[in-house]
Parts: sequence; structure tokens; C-alpha cells
Amino acid sequence: MSWDEERGWIEVGGHRLRCALTRPRAEGAHPAALLLPALGARVRTGPLAEAPAGDGLAFLLRGWAEAGFVTLRVDPAGVGESGGPAYAEASLADDVEGQRASLAWLTARPFVAPDRVFVLGHSLGGALAPLLVEAGASKPCGVLVYGAPSRRWSAGLADGARRQLTLAGVPAEEREREAAHAARLYDRVLREGVSPDRLRREHPELGRCRAAFDLSERHLHGRALDYFRALDRVDPERAWRGVGAPVLALHGEHDWVVGDDDHTRIAAWVEASGGRAAARTLPGLDHDWLRQESLAASFAGRGRGAVDPGAVVETLAWMRAEGDRASGFTRRAEAGDTASAAEDAHDQPVSLPELSPPRA
Repeated sequence: MSWDEERGWIEVGGHRLRCALTRPRAEGAHPAALLLPALGARVRTGPLAEAPAGDGLAFLLRGWAEAGFVTLRVDPAGVGESGGPAYAEASLADDVEGQRASLAWLTARPFVAPDRVFVLGHSLGGALAPLLVEAGASKPCGVLVYGAPSRRWSAGLADGARRQLTLAGVPAEEREREAAHAARLYDRVLREGVSPDRLRREHPELGRCRAAFDLSERHLHGRALDYFRALDRVDPERAWRGVGAPVLALHGEHDWVVGDDDHTRIAAWVEASGGRAAARTLPGLDHDWLRQESLAASFAGRGRGAVDPGAVVETLAWMRAEGDRASGFTRRAEAGDTASAAEDAHDQPVSLPELSPPRA
């Protein structure tokens, strides 16, 4: 391996978050990337080199590490050794504050090139990415998102429920009824703030629908209802228009968790605000960066796909091009020649790393 791994702490208010960082062995300042993880109280700071062979995200980050990038993973509040409120009780503000502190911490490392720091938002992390960039003082060189929703949270959940009912082969009449109930449930509980207990009393049919299986009086999908209510108040279009950094919005061809137009909507909003964005579909990949034979196979066998170097190639090419663009502009601007800096901002040929095979 051409890199080492270190574990440390990031101070956030009155508590610390556990972090894990890969660092190239070569001297100098290196490009870097911060991961904003998907939903779930999963520890992300275990040894990256020892991640299971079927971990698509770990395969991606190892590819970045071998290409000379510093990578940073941080366990959210209440996960693993991280302090702060329990994961199930943490607020949206807690998450954004921790991610903002993590980005600032990464940017300040002496072995990191501050003008080549990127953010990768996966799934829920992709929904939070524009909030982090908008709120933080540290502006990244670029933002990558994969499997990120573009609709308000309640609408995205309802949209996903309909997709899953279809893939599960639920008969048409039942599917339409369940999809309508899911949309109404998410709208009432998240957007209108109705308590689940009241919902079940006033609308027992909603309390019995499939979408209610993971809903308790105070939680949904393992997080506080207030977390998702706050996220549902975010206007995604407005958030993405305010990012002010280049964006690469990626979608897996066989990703059924989000819609197949979410990435194009995100890129269009960024471009409409005068920013630079690209939307690309990665052939064969599912929501977890794994290759699947079809959308049906992806739904039936989530977590059992194969790793695919295509995601490594695509993301590295984009980050290297954006890093060269940013560094070129900085050098020219420091010399007082911003016009030439703009002319030099073009994509450069990319040499890709030789990927190490994943460990079994």
C-alpha cells in the first residue's frame, strides 16, 4: 500500500467525534475528501484496508487512497466512540455542525492541499452536502454526491415507497393504495408534524400501512422524527443553488432507493445558479456502489453485488480535473493574472491508480 491509516478525534462543541484518516506516504500536500455517510448508526472508522471484499464504499475510498488522496471518515454523534447525543436522538443541526467541524479539521491538516478538498455525500449524506457547504466557512473544491435525493424528504420517501412496492411485485390495486397511504403518512407526520399516535387514532388505515412499520412515536428509520422534520423543511433546489462549488451528481443504473432523475435535477439547479455541474449514471451499480445484473437483482439481493472500479475511475477523473482547475486559478490569481487562470481551467489527462484487490 502507498498509504497509512490514522485514527483521531475532532472537537465539536463539548464533545469529540472519532475519525479515521488515510494519508499518502509521499511527502507534500495532497488532495483530500471527506465522506458524509448514508443513513444508519454504523461505525465508519474501522480499518479501511480490512473492510470486507463486498464493501463498495470501502473499495472506492481505497482507490482514492491509492491514487494519493487523503480520505476522512467520521462517526456521527452517538456512534461507536463518538460522544454527543445518541444517534437516535441527535438533531439535524448536530449532524451539520459535526460535518462542518470535520471539513474545517481536514482542510487545516498540514499534509492537505486546502484548495483541493472535496466532499462526498452518499444517500442521506448527499442530502446534507449542500447544507454543509452553505453553512461552513471551509469551502470545498468540489462536491460529489451518489444516490442523493433531490425531492423534499417526505416526497422522496413516498417516491421510494412506490418504487419498492413495484419491485416487490405487489398487485396494482394494492400497490396504488399502499403508495397513496405512504405519501399521506409522510406528509402528515413530517411536513405537518402530526404525532404517530394521533395519526393512528384519526387514520387507522395509515397506521396499518407498510410505511408505518418503521415508525414509532418518536422515531423513523432509527432517527428522531424531529431530525427528519427539520430536513423536510429544507428546499433542495434552494440549497443546491447556494452551494457555490462544482458538483458531480452520480446515480447508479440499478439504484432503486432514489429516483433515476434525482442526479440530473441536482446538476440542473447548480447550473441554473451559474455553477458548474455534471450528472452521470454509473452502469450496473446499485445504491451501495456494487454492481448488479439488473434493477430486480439489485432489489432482491441488496448488499450482495460485486465491487466495480468504474466508480473509482469516474470520480478520480472528475476530482483531478477540478483540482487542477482550482490550483491553476489560484496560481494565476496570486500572480495577478485571473484572465489566464480562467483560460487554463480545462480538464487534464488523468492517470488512474492500479487498484489493490479487496480483502476477503
